[in-house]
Amino acid sequence: MTPLRLSAPSVPNTSNVRVLIWPLLAKWHPAVMQHEAQPHADVSKVEHERRWNRAGELRDALEKLRGTLVLYADILAAACEIPSLHSRSHPEA
Repeated sequence: MTPLRLSAPSVPNTSNVRVLIWPLLAKWHPAVMQHEAQPHADVSKVEHERRWNRAGELRDALEKLRGTLVLYADILAAACEIPSLHSRSHPEA
């Protein structure tokens, strides 16, 4: 495989990644904390988390972010001329 050559501006940096992650955390962290703070003496903590009515929304948001982060990881791997850990040949990527 021929390594992809990238110019410096096209290589993501940590501030780019922070800009991607921060909105998700700003939106979802308070919502998760609010749900966790609700009383749930009749069920286990795990079951309480499973019953959260917004869990699917959060999973969708995380999956969308994961796709972008995998792309960044692939770009960084190419810039470092190392194999990607998220190769398209891996079905779980």
